[in-house]
Amino acid sequence: MEARISISATLLVMVLVGCTSIHSDFKRAQSLNTISAYQSFLDAHPDSQYTNQARIRITELSRQQEEAERLRSAAKEQAAYAEAIRSDSLNNLQKWVFSFPSG
Repeated sequence: MEARISISATLLVMVLVGCTSIHSDFKRAQSLNTISAYQSFLDAHPDSQYTNQARIRITELSRQQEEAERLRSAAKEQAAYAEAIRSDSLNNLQKWVFSFPSG
């Protein structure tokens, strides 16, 4: 009887420690707030109660990165255009057109 209680207690402790580890790992991913941190969490805990939250956050962060890159590209194009116009040189304006064909 005592052995069963001991085994049950050991299993309970293992479950509780596992849950604490999952929770602390998710909190760490949240504090780092990077795609790689959330992906590492998912790699370690693919079926946890935080899986959907981690996936959603990865999607949000990916979209934010894409938008930031789009804005950087647009700013670079605008700066190059302003410089081409300021130079008052047909050659510089042509370089801009070839550098940014979708502009």
